[in-house]
Amino acid sequence: MRAARGGIALALALSATPALALTDGQKDQVMLWWQQAMAEQTVVLTCAATQNDLEKSLRKRWEGIRQQTLAAMAGAGWPAGELKTLRAASAPDALRKPADTPFGEVIAWCNTFPDWFPVARDLAFTALDAEVARVLSDTAP
Repeated sequence: MRAARGGIALALALSATPALALTDGQKDQVMLWWQQAMAEQTVVLTCAATQNDLEKSLRKRWEGIRQQTLAAMAGAGWPAGELKTLRAASAPDALRKPADTPFGEVIAWCNTFPDWFPVARDLAFTALDAEVARVLSDTAP
């Protein structure tokens, strides 16, 4: 029940946030960064699922990045409905292959991305939170 009230409070806060003058160019850039980051996370979270400790660590890291990025977007006046859709689409379980995907299929798919492990190990991902913050801080001419 407490979480439900928190969700309602968040929705009210988002709807009360004054809309800033986000340009179409800013919106397009932000969504391109999201697409790139989500594509990376689809591979990393799916392939890391074969290694439980790594998957837990990467999932936690992605959760922090996406929550921070979504909060920045809310603060910039991004429409609440679009944030809700993006929040659902970027959730770790929404990104990775379904849990009932046969292990052999997961391994074969992951083998098509030979650099997934070095990328995950080195945390060499798109800096979604930083890039989106940069785009949102750019003022329209």
